[in-house]
Formats: sequence, structure tokens, C-alpha cells
Amino acid sequence: MCASSTALASFDSFVVEEIRLEGLSGISESTLYDYLPVTVGDLLTEEKLPQVIRGIYNTGFFHDVSLERDGQTLIVKVIERPTIDAIEIKGNKAIDEELLLDSLKQNGFSTGRKFQVQQLESIKQELLQQYLSQGKYGVKIKTEVDELPRNRVSVLIKIAEGKVAKIRQIKIVGNEHFTTEELLSEFQLGKKSWWAIFSSKDKYSKPKLAGDLEALRSFYLNRGYLEFQIKSSQISITPDKKDVFISVNIVEGNQYRVSSIDFQGDLLFPLSDYKEATALKVGDVFSRQLITDAQSVMTEKLGNEGFAFANVNAIPQIDQANREVAITFFIDPGNRVYVRRVNFAGNSKTRDEVLRRELRQMEGGWISTQSVKRSRVRLQRLSFLKNVEVDTVPIPGTDDQVDLNIRVEEQPSGSLQVGAGFSDGSGFQVNASVSQENFLGTGNNVSFVFANTEITTNYSFGYTNPYYTINGVSRGYRLFFQETDLSAISLVNNFSTNRFGGQISFGYPISEYRTMRFAGTVESLELTVGSSPSLSVQEFLNSIDSTDDSVDIDTWRLDTSWTHDSRNRAFFPETGVVSRFGTNITLPGSDVEFIQFEAKNQIFFPVYGDFVLTLDSEIGLGDVYGGSDVFPPYENFYAGGSRSVRGYDDRTLGPRVIDADTLLPIDRADGGRLKVLANAELIIPPSVLDTGDNMRLSLFVDSGNVFATESDFDVSDLRLSAGASITWLTPVGILVFSLAQPFSYDECSSGEVVCDRVEKFQFAIGSNF
Repeated sequence: MCASSTALASFDSFVVEEIRLEGLSGISESTLYDYLPVTVGDLLTEEKLPQVIRGIYNTGFFHDVSLERDGQTLIVKVIERPTIDAIEIKGNKAIDEELLLDSLKQNGFSTGRKFQVQQLESIKQELLQQYLSQGKYGVKIKTEVDELPRNRVSVLIKIAEGKVAKIRQIKIVGNEHFTTEELLSEFQLGKKSWWAIFSSKDKYSKPKLAGDLEALRSFYLNRGYLEFQIKSSQISITPDKKDVFISVNIVEGNQYRVSSIDFQGDLLFPLSDYKEATALKVGDVFSRQLITDAQSVMTEKLGNEGFAFANVNAIPQIDQANREVAITFFIDPGNRVYVRRVNFAGNSKTRDEVLRRELRQMEGGWISTQSVKRSRVRLQRLSFLKNVEVDTVPIPGTDDQVDLNIRVEEQPSGSLQVGAGFSDGSGFQVNASVSQENFLGTGNNVSFVFANTEITTNYSFGYTNPYYTINGVSRGYRLFFQETDLSAISLVNNFSTNRFGGQISFGYPISEYRTMRFAGTVESLELTVGSSPSLSVQEFLNSIDSTDDSVDIDTWRLDTSWTHDSRNRAFFPETGVVSRFGTNITLPGSDVEFIQFEAKNQIFFPVYGDFVLTLDSEIGLGDVYGGSDVFPPYENFYAGGSRSVRGYDDRTLGPRVIDADTLLPIDRADGGRLKVLANAELIIPPSVLDTGDNMRLSLFVDSGNVFATESDFDVSDLRLSAGASITWLTPVGILVFSLAQPFSYDECSSGEVVCDRVEKFQFAIGSNF
């Protein structure tokens, strides 16, 4: 910054009659006039000169300012700073470029702004600190500034991130009551195990260390050590900046027990209700977590009764001499709050009533925390909604009314799904389905399915109204036609069927989580056998007194099922249970009288952090009744493939076909009346592999088989496999890949008649519109 004047050495004060600006190019005169601390008519003294220059310079627009006088005219000469024309960042991988540019913009450094060298250096240091906080101590940041025509510059920021420093050791000093191993088990940071290939546990991060220190504090406070302190934490870096040593100094203090628990304030419920809300009892070791849990339970109980803004504060009174703590809960329920209106936003395709019928919180009634949560879960489970957010907004001018503002994010409700695969036994397979689960925004489902493999050609059309009545009774229709030719491949029983029919179904909600479904089906089936039918097919034909190669079978079926579904969402659920028990019975008067029972249970629960464990089990059993003696082979259960036991070829597990002439087994799957399947799957959260919310990697173990009858069941005959699967929700569809390694199976060797067919890699593809 400089200032000059024609007579600065012997400056005489004067009244400014005119101000002349020189040197402006990008900055308008009116802008500079706004920043000038002197105007026409002011008396300019020598003491004011620094103030004028400083006021102009502090705008940041100029890197040189000078003042001159021409009579009664003040001449302001400036040299503008160059304008930032472009900012380019190279070499950044750990931090997204958009985040870096946003950070620069918040600090006033962005395209269109004036360039300042000091500001660039300051930003360089801030970027350096961001990388250091992530443990990248070897990071190097260089900047290049290129001058452009018309007083512009381009800025290039080169980042050599280097590798994240690895944790060589974490040392805790001062622990007497707990071992270092116990305490370090609470840390996210640490030395990783040799088998944890994808773990980043040993990569130092300042935010993670802060979280670990807070976890350490919680560990002690939850075990009664109210005087616990973290005195200091030191980070030591090796000279090559590749490894770090962490030392944490703590003071444990004494352990405290609960001497008394009291409840004060406006107690709306019996005292026993408040006592039941806390798991802490007099004489127990103090636990901050149990105190927090008790506050949450009391607050939620009040919230369920309409007291949405209740406050529950726990005040501990510490008796150091006796090492005891007295806890007093102060309860302020506030006013009972009523819901004035429920407002939806974001539903451009879905009708308002389709969303509103899922609500369990009604307008005009008092607000219930439980009802609001349940309403959100029910909306989240609609397949045409991607995200649901609920805000409780107080009404200005009142203290007992709120609005519920529910913002939904819709996702494509129509789908075109295509599946493909290849195996030695069934060759190339293609299947497709078109469905619209939110037809014209009504929430009704319309679907058309086409599937074509070397075994099956399947067409079906369905329509379901999930709210046929206002009480949630659903009604659906389905027409279907299916050709199945098992003789087309060499691995399954040798017969074919053509079946067509229609179905009408009703679903009745019997509670918030349970539904009963009834479906009546009329079906006509044509069974065609080859020149050498299997023993099971021949026995069935004999039982219905048929000697023809083709026979027509008409049936009237009644399907009933009971379903319990408490999942928190339709896609990628983290908690909940899906249980289904169903029967499929052909009614008396049908050409064949049989019954099938199926039970399936699926449990989702978090096991560690965001890791979710899924346990599946499925059992199916078929039998005949009335005048039928032999169970129809075309109704047998099959196993193997991506939907049952991965790693095995589709529909190839279980009993083998017995040749009707030789009574010897041949290498074709015959299916069975009993199906037993089990699966355990660990779903890895997207944060671990940085895959995003639209992808899940899982590790699984599959087990199962089919058996001719229930008396043939043998645990040793169950087939096992283990592997990994990826489910990816992409803009072009749903991709599912699985890679499985079968074990405990009969390998196929030269001359082997009966063996298990292996298919390790399987995939499916879908697309949404």
C-alpha cells in the first residue's frame, strides 16, 4: 500500500470540491465511491489521508492505492488486483473436488473474485490442515498462478496426498481398573488384524481419534467413574511421516454407586411408571448410558401422550466422601400438543390420498411420537418412495399446535427387470417383467411378466389394489399361462406342462404388522410325458388311470397365508422380521387332491455398528389327501440356484430320477415333497467400502436341499455354499452378482451317475423407468 501527493511533504488541508478516480477497469466508480471515507464538501486533512487510503485498500479490490491533489480536486489512483478466471485442482483423491471448491468459496476464493496472494497462502495452509487431520502427514500442496489477458489469472492447486500414516501403537497411561486391551476395544483406531484386508482401522484420523476419546470417556462414565479425566493425548510421528504413535494419559478416579433416585416436577403418570423407565436401581454402579436411556423412555412415553416438547433432565448430586451419587429426574411435560395439519411435499406423481392412507398420526388429534414414527416407516416401505423426512413445526402464536411437514422423495415406480445367466445344464436364460407399482399415482400395482428359459416360458398379467376398502383390504387379479418343458435339459425330470388359469385374491390386515391373504385359483394343466417317463411320473399316471402320453388336469385351488412384516424399509432393511406361513390346497372335486405347506422366516438385525445380519429359513412340504394316492411330480419342490442355494446349478439338487424301466437312478433332478433351506448373510454397510447408499456387499452361507418325503430328511444330505454377493441399485436397473464356493457336495467325475452340478457365478440385471 502506498500513498502519494503532489505536496505530501507540505500538505495543506483543503475542502474537496471534486473527486477523480483513475485506474479502474473491472470495478465500477459507484462501487469505489461507496467505500471512500471522504465525499465532496469534506475537509481533507493530513490526519485523514491514512484513513482514506486504508478504507480503499481494505476492500481487497486493489493492490496499490495513491492519492494526489490538483487544486481542490482529490485524485484517487488505483491498480486493481487481477480477477480469478479459473481454479483447477489436481491430485485430490481423499477429498472430493466439489467439497474443496465449496470450501474455497466460503473463504472468498472463487472464480470472479479478486485474487490476493496472502489469501491463497492462507487457503493453502487450511487445505494442508484438512489433509493432516486425515493422517496424510506426507501431503504436499503447491500452487501456480498464471497471468491472463485483461487483468485475469488462473490458479492451479497441485496436491500430492501421499499415504495415510499408519498407527504403530496406541498407549493408554493411568489405567488401573481396566486393561489396555479392554479400553482399546472401544476404539475405532488401532492396529488392524492380519485378516482384515479392507479395514482402515490402522489409518490415523484426527476426527476418529476425537470420537475414540469420547468413547473412552463414555466407557468409564458408564461404569461409575464420574471423576474420570483425559489429561492429555499426544501424537508422535516418525521422521518418514509414515507411522504414528498415540499416547493417552487418563485419571480414572473413584467408582460411584447410586444412593437414591427421585422424580420431581409435573408427574402426569403414576410414580411406578417413572421407576420402570429406568434400569438403574439404588445400590447399582452409576451409568451415564442408563441415565440417558431412562430420559429417552420417559420423553417418548410423554410424547406418545401428546407432550411432544417434554423435557426430562437428570441432575446428579455427588457425595465424594461416600462415593455415592443421588439422581433426581426433573420432568417438565409442557403443553399437550395437537396436530393441526399434515402437509406432504415432493409427491409430484403420487396422489396425496395414497400417502395419507399410510399415516397412523391423524390430523386434529394429539401428537404421538410412536404414531409419527410408525407413519414414517409405513411410507418408507412403499416401493415408489426413496426417502421420507418428517418435521414437526410449531404454529406461531400457539403453544399447543404443530404441523407435520412430510417431505418424500419419489423413485421410479415402474420397472423393467431382465435376468440372464448361463450354465452347463440349462444354457442361456432370459426373463423379463414389466410392472408399475404406482399406476397413475394411485398406488395400485399392474404387472406383466415374461420369462423364457430352456425350461420355461411364462406369461402373466396382474392387477392389485392395496386399498380396495378404506380399511386396507386389498384385492388382486391375475391371469397366467406357463409352458414348462423339463425334457429340454438333461438335468431335470423328463416331462412338460402347459398350464393356464386365473386368480382372485384378498388381503385382510389383522393388525399393524400382520395380514391374512386368501386367493382362489382356477387352473387347467396339460401334462405331457416323453417316451421314457420316470418312475415318479409313471406312478402318478397310474394313480389317475391314464395311459396316454398327454393328460389334462383341472384344479380349483385355495391359497391362504399369514404374514408378519415389521421391516423398517422395503429395500435394504436394517431391522425387522418377515414371517410367512401359507397353504395351497386343491379343493375337493379337483382332478388331483393335494396340499402344500410353506413357512418362511427372515430376520434383520444390526450386529455391530451398521453391519446387518440376515437369517433366513424356509420349509415346504407337500402331500395328498382324499382320493389321490400319488403326489403330482410337477408340484415338487426344487433347490439350487441364486434363489435357494447359491453355487449350485438351478433346480438340480435333491433326489434323482429313477428310470421306470431299469429302476436305476439317472442324472436328472426329480425334486421332492420336502424343501429345507437356510441362509445367513452379513450385509456390510456402505461406509466400510465407500460404496454409497445404492450398493450393498454381503457375505453369505447357504444351506439346503429337497427330499422325496419328510421321512427321507437327513441333515448330512444338506448342501452348503459360502461366498459374496453384490446388490447394486443403479440408474439403469438393479444388478445382483454372486460368487459362491460349494462344499460338502458330491463332485462329478468320469462315469459318475449321480452328482451335484456346480455354478459358482450367477447374476441378474434389471432396469427402472
